[in-house]
Amino acid sequence: MTLHRSLKAVLFFAVCVFAVVFLCAPVFADTAEIKITGEHDYKAVELTPQIYNKANQNLYDLLIKDETGENVAYFIIGRHSDTRTTDSNTYIPEFETEEIDGYTIIKIYGLKHVAINNMTFETDDTFERRFYFGNSLSKVLYNLPFGEAMKDTTVRFAGFSSPGEILEVKIKNGDDAPINISGITCTYFADEVVFKGENGKTYSLFFGDSSVSASPVYDIVNYKDLIIAQGYDVLNFGNITVDEEMGGEVTDETESETETESGLETEAETEAGTETEFETEAEGNEEFYSVLFNVFIIIVSVLLLVIIMMRMRKT
Repeated sequence: MTLHRSLKAVLFFAVCVFAVVFLCAPVFADTAEIKITGEHDYKAVELTPQIYNKANQNLYDLLIKDETGENVAYFIIGRHSDTRTTDSNTYIPEFETEEIDGYTIIKIYGLKHVAINNMTFETDDTFERRFYFGNSLSKVLYNLPFGEAMKDTTVRFAGFSSPGEILEVKIKNGDDAPINISGITCTYFADEVVFKGENGKTYSLFFGDSSVSASPVYDIVNYKDLIIAQGYDVLNFGNITVDEEMGGEVTDETESETETESGLETEAETEAGTETEFETEAEGNEEFYSVLFNVFIIIVSVLLLVIIMMRMRKT
């Protein structure tokens, strides 16, 4: 009888350990395919808005795996580093508008965690109106097709990264009809993820695990300057598959690689065309939820240990 109870206790313990391991295991719902080509030993991919939207803001959750599922060491060349100062990447966001109390409220999607440099509003309307982003950024936008046409519908965000799903801005209309905005185009700074890849193979970038609280530590960072000096191939992502909270999985196939001020009179509080500096908003709640998740796991583990000890005493 005692042996039977001991076996049951051991089985119960094994199940509990499995449950804890299962709960603690990283869950990556999102992947991006990387097909390896080029002449250099080392490769790089530039992160896209679709990846930034789902990854942690600090990018701790990034993992690269080869065809066998083994982790591949990498380092990141930051989007604001000396070697990554251009913003040649462009992105056309989705948006919707509504009119409230003489303002056009513009809700822009797809820019979460994206380091925005410039945002341009596409329109053929004739206007001169003030743009606002929160209490931090204000600028007069205009499209004046008279004589030598004057047009400035671009706002500089200087690398601002939104922590939320929706970036909300507004344009003051007063008593005028709203501007017809046909599109919004952004330029942004992109991080490069650099790793050693074998030509002809397909690698995968995994991302989207909000429970990760620290980045992986690889030896490659100790000699990254030598890799940069030697050169590397910049590749493009193949299929990017993300698990949307609404509507299931979405797969995307990506393709393979100074402002002028008008001097016009404006409202009294600021000068025409002037932009104010603003600080980046908080990173959001990701760090908080990660810590909360870890605390939850510890509590569950302690409770399971107490239950096991109580059952062992009864035997």
